[in-house]
Amino acid sequence: LLEQLSPKVYVAFWRQLSYTSAEIYQELFELKAKGKLPGLGPLGHEDDEEDKVDVKKAARCNELAKHSIKYYGIFLDSYHSDSKSADQVERDHASAYLQAKLNRARLRTKMMGISVDQQIEGNKLALDEYEEILEYGQRNPEVVEADVNMSTEMRLCAEMAALLPSKL
Repeated sequence: LLEQLSPKVYVAFWRQLSYTSAEIYQELFELKAKGKLPGLGPLGHEDDEEDKVDVKKAARCNELAKHSIKYYGIFLDSYHSDSKSADQVERDHASAYLQAKLNRARLRTKMMGISVDQQIEGNKLALDEYEEILEYGQRNPEVVEADVNMSTEMRLCAEMAALLPSKL
C-alpha cells in the first residue's frame, strides 16, 4: 500500500502506515526470536553450544528485522530533506521520530547468525544512530524534558553509544 500512495500528498498517512508496518515487523521479529509463534521453539538450541543458532529461523528473523529497519527508514526519510537528518522535528512528532531511530538502532544490533563483518557494520550503523539521537537531544532539550520516557531512553542511548565501540 505504501508503494501506491504519494508521500507528498498523504504525508501523515504515509508516516503512520510506515511506522506501523515497522512496528509490526519488529514485533514479529521479537516473537519469532523468542519462539512465541505457534509451532516454534526458541531460536537457540538448548542442548547444543550457546552460540549455535537454527540457521533457517535466524534467516527468517533477520529478514523480519530488515523489513522493520526498512520501514523505520521510510518513516524517518519523510522528515528529511535532501537526504539530510532533520535538525528539528515538529514537537508532536519528535517522540515518534526518536523512537523510530532507537528501534532501528536496536534492531541493527540484534541480527543473528551473521558474519563478523556484518555484525561490525550493523554495530557501526547503530552507533551512528545512537550518536544522532544524542545530538538531537542536545540540540532540542525541550523534547527530552517534555517526555519522561524519552529522558530514560536518552540515558540508555548514551550507555549504548558508550558500549558499542568495544564491539567494533
